[in-house]
Amino acid sequence: VEGMECSLPMDGRRISLTQLSKDSFRECQATLTLTDLLIIIFSGISVSVVAIMTSFFLASTVHCFQRWSKGTKGDEEESEE
Repeated sequence: VEGMECSLPMDGRRISLTQLSKDSFRECQATLTLTDLLIIIFSGISVSVVAIMTSFFLASTVHCFQRWSKGTKGDEEESEE
């Protein structure tokens, strides 16, 4: 923290972070609006649904390939006899 400097405000002054008070960070403390919260919730739900669908698709694909490979091996054994 001692070596870090804040380059704000935009007038070019550099201030050591240890010299800043809690009041200096008031502009950084933003509160989330209802719209922000709804976007976060919708994004989380959307990502979860997509992850579940992708997992289901990949599991189905693996299952199909396993069944196909077993069927191909069985056909090869029958043709050899």
